[in-house]
Formats: sequence, structure tokens, C-alpha cells
Amino acid sequence: MVCPKCNAKLDDDSRFCKFCGAAAMEAVTLQRAKKQRKLALLSAIVGLLLLICGMVMVFQFTDPFETIGIVLLYVSIALIAFAGIFSSITTLFKVLQARADKEAQRDKLMQDLAKKLDDLERTQKQ
Repeated sequence: MVCPKCNAKLDDDSRFCKFCGAAAMEAVTLQRAKKQRKLALLSAIVGLLLLICGMVMVFQFTDPFETIGIVLLYVSIALIAFAGIFSSITTLFKVLQARADKEAQRDKLMQDLAKKLDDLERTQKQ
């Protein structure tokens, strides 16, 4: 994984960059979001293709209930619905992940502040 701020190489489980302190989870979140968008788009395209095939088969044959067109219609509708639900879930996940990243950044800043205050107190005691 690469730091989104300074482009330093990081461990895959890193939450923060050890060089600049930036939250490394943003890069992971973006990578996951891209993969999820591709999967949702692919399922929507497959669903639309099946919908078109099913409609052609239903209107081409005289008795649509004996054809595979009805099955294709149901499968395509299910895939399109899945794509919509999946997109909604991934959007919710991105929002929750962004909140978690902001909390992690805040925690890191608080730790840095506490460390600086400790250093300042030590220098004042000396």
C-alpha cells in the first residue's frame, strides 16, 4: 500500500503513514470502493443483457411460459435489483469508513499532541 499524502510504501495493515502521519486507510477505502463499483456496474450490465434476451425470447415465441425467456426476465430483474442494493450498501460503507478514518486521524492527532505536551513538560522540569 502507498501513502496517499507522501507516496511512501506502507504495510498493508497500516492505519497511518509512519513518515508523514497521514491516514493510510483512505487509500484502502478508495481501492475497495473502485472494486465495488466495478462489480455493481458489471452486474447491472449483465442484468440488462439478460433482460433484453428474455424480452426477445418472450416476444418471439407464441407461448412465453414454455420458454426460457421468463426465466431470463426474472434473473435479469434480480441482477438489476442486486446491483442497486449493492451500490446502496457500498455507498453506506464508504460513508462509515470515511467517518472511521476521520476518527482515526483525530486519535492520531490527539496522541501526537499528548506526546508533545509530555515532551514540553519534561523540558520545563529540567
